[in-house]
Amino acid sequence: MWTDFDSRAAFGSVILGAMLAASSLSNAQVAEPIGLQPLVATRTPLPDLKGVVVDTQAALQLGKALFWDINVGSDGMACASCHFAAGTDTRINNQISTGIKDQRYATGDRAFGALTRNSLPAMTPQAQAVMQQWLGDLSPVATAGKTAGGQVAAPGVTLAATDFPTHKLKNVADRNSAILYTTNDAISSQGVTPSTLQAIDAQGEICTPDLDSQYVERTETGALVLRAVEPRNSPSTVNAGFHKRNFWDGRANNSFNGTDPFGQRSPASGAVVYNSANNTLRLQRLDLENGNLASQAVGPPLSHIEMSCGGKTFPMLGRKLLAMPVLRDQGIHPTDSVLGAWSAAARPTYMDMVRRAFDAKYWPAPAQVRVLRNAQGIVDSNAGFTQPEINFPLFFGIAVMMYESTLVSGQTPLDKDLGGIGPRMLTATERAGKAVFQGKGKCVNCHAGPILSKGTVAEVEFMVVGDGGKAFYDGSFYNIGMKPTVADIGLGGTDPWGNPLSYTRQLLTNRIFDRFNANLCNAEVVPFAFTGTCDTQLQLQQLATSAASQRVTIDGSFQTPTLRNIGLTPPYFHDGSVKSLEELVDVYNRGGNARGPIGNDTSGTGAQGRPLGTGDLVGSYRRGSNLDADIVSLKLTTTEKAQLVAFLKALTDDRVSCDAAPFDHPSLPIPRAGNTLPEFTLPATGAAGLKAIGKTCRPNSGNLFTEYAHLSGFKN
Repeated sequence: MWTDFDSRAAFGSVILGAMLAASSLSNAQVAEPIGLQPLVATRTPLPDLKGVVVDTQAALQLGKALFWDINVGSDGMACASCHFAAGTDTRINNQISTGIKDQRYATGDRAFGALTRNSLPAMTPQAQAVMQQWLGDLSPVATAGKTAGGQVAAPGVTLAATDFPTHKLKNVADRNSAILYTTNDAISSQGVTPSTLQAIDAQGEICTPDLDSQYVERTETGALVLRAVEPRNSPSTVNAGFHKRNFWDGRANNSFNGTDPFGQRSPASGAVVYNSANNTLRLQRLDLENGNLASQAVGPPLSHIEMSCGGKTFPMLGRKLLAMPVLRDQGIHPTDSVLGAWSAAARPTYMDMVRRAFDAKYWPAPAQVRVLRNAQGIVDSNAGFTQPEINFPLFFGIAVMMYESTLVSGQTPLDKDLGGIGPRMLTATERAGKAVFQGKGKCVNCHAGPILSKGTVAEVEFMVVGDGGKAFYDGSFYNIGMKPTVADIGLGGTDPWGNPLSYTRQLLTNRIFDRFNANLCNAEVVPFAFTGTCDTQLQLQQLATSAASQRVTIDGSFQTPTLRNIGLTPPYFHDGSVKSLEELVDVYNRGGNARGPIGNDTSGTGAQGRPLGTGDLVGSYRRGSNLDADIVSLKLTTTEKAQLVAFLKALTDDRVSCDAAPFDHPSLPIPRAGNTLPEFTLPATGAAGLKAIGKTCRPNSGNLFTEYAHLSGFKN
């Protein structure tokens, strides 16, 4: 949907009436998925692109090229550099991120290694006294500055199997047993070397290294700036388009605005349209529902951790790329399912592909017509950018979305067992694991539906939480007690303008920016008593008059990921804290990592699940519980755990493990730490995948080090 900039609806200024109508903000009431279902779709949902895209095949080609091109980022970083293995990353060198999301530190924790009493920030005497009660939640002092396996924790370290899990207990089956090691670090993906952009053009970029970064390796001969590491584990891009929101914290909005990840929250987003009659450019708003893949795509290219030198903008990136041949420095297999025609022929430029893919109103302005963006929109400026440069985030987001929408994996043994397409039926052991998944293991309560995640709907829910109380929450976002909530509040965060990411907090604070369902009569538990037939509008009226007193379980909650291809995608959880499916099952079997009795545990924040603000963030995080009710001791037997692991491995599509169409790809040099040379180079594959070029498929082991051993076969 397009509107003139000046007539944009003020989503952020809604009043009570909008709150009462919140249940109809979404175009359709979609039921939450229940049980296991085959994945029959071959493409994820897409926005209505009429008037935006004129050639969908050209847009798909453009998107695949942009996703895999190492020239998109600084330091040879492509989107695929962190999403090359079943949509994730299975490297083990330089993959530790410090706890920069930890709210106990004014600007995040920049130190590597264990979280001990000596590594916490300075506290008031009162806070010190409170902390004494919870010293058992911390790592022993002797582990300071080390990894879980005893290595010196530092940038550039190569992880060992003994470095997992990153939360080690004396008794793996008892979450309250003595802690042998714990940390607020995450195992994630290395990106770019911390630096600041000085110059950029079609020849490349010039960036100045940041010598104050925690990723500086200092030696007797000088300092080497290594690549920074993302604070959360890389989620898979495969099947991601079925989610209503993307990223672990849901900040990639379902509405794509043509500019950034934040949908209709962003004050000056949109696309620039050319008026040939008076030789001027005009900003129009863009609101593309189901454009969450595009919202996700435009985040990483400007991230100073993931892909970019600091200070880069999308128009600058457009200036660099538009005149460049697609995938200039990489190989394309002749049978690539999308790009094969370019394997031997002269390759078009990115500007050529923009002209083919997008409506002519977005790119034809003469080069001398230049503009700059500001908080109000656009202004004429001789020092500004051309129309296609300004619109580059629109082109990038939609094109990558078109490509990622084809990454659907619905041909597994489970699908075959459920009446869909797959290579075989489940074995007896896998079927026994399926029974554990649906029963004693409680897995299906969150991992349901065709993608094994309830993230396919956008809704505010009401449920019973771990301590027996009741609370509002965002459907498919749960606190499972992996780390104390203060270490990373996840969905409890805000956008750049201070607005809540959470649907629940939008509803309760009457600051509604997003489309979501609030049909409280369909909630797990109906919040307010009623007689006769439940009326959603009456439920919302009662909520409106009691919003300030309502309990929420938002902080420390993260998106429920798909489990498809999970055997290929270690390490696991948002913090990458376990290396294998066996360790993952151990976490759930003991009821997570939350410490203390339910209701007074480390999954909470303040009373009623509210933020603590500037108060005591060290001891007071036990004042409430945000723990999901299904995170309890499961008491699975050794046999049941093994059966469950076998079932999880049966969720893999062979096309994904073998890099076969639609998961084939160009060649990809994958960087390492501070080295300018790549550590690995993935060969280009065609539609038939790795086997057709004499390579073995990924082992589907559910173990990081086994998957890495396969990756090592592509070492330079």
